[in-house]
Amino acid sequence: MPKGNEKIIFTLNTVLVMELTGYNQYLVNRARYLNWQLSALVRYIDERIADEARHIDMILDRILYLEGVPVAGKLNPVNIGLDVPATFRFDAASETGAIAAYNDGIVKATELRDDGTRALFESILKDEEDHLNDLEAREGQIVMVGLQVFLGQAIKE
Repeated sequence: MPKGNEKIIFTLNTVLVMELTGYNQYLVNRARYLNWQLSALVRYIDERIADEARHIDMILDRILYLEGVPVAGKLNPVNIGLDVPATFRFDAASETGAIAAYNDGIVKATELRDDGTRALFESILKDEEDHLNDLEAREGQIVMVGLQVFLGQAIKE
């Protein structure tokens, strides 16, 4: 019998699939930004990819610590934008979904008295909120300066 509660392991696997999906979505965005030669956006997305990889590692470690079996062969639909504003919108939607999932996970972990998982979810939640805030700021910059100016700055950097 695993030392972790099966509801917690299920929740951990749910967010693992979500993080793996986000990682893949960011990888495709990175390839698009490289193709468009938007060097500043490539550097930005590299940070997101590193964060997602770290989240995946932490979740895997927790599942294994609780003697659960990771569900790593499944992804949710990956949403790819055809232009920069669309990639930001899809990424923001993913981050919003992640925030909701981690908040739900915190409640579940608290109810089941799993403080280690709760602390993990709280840590990742902070990152997801920062990611969403950054995406919203970039979307706001596009509104303020216009897409062409925004992209021009992304090329120059």
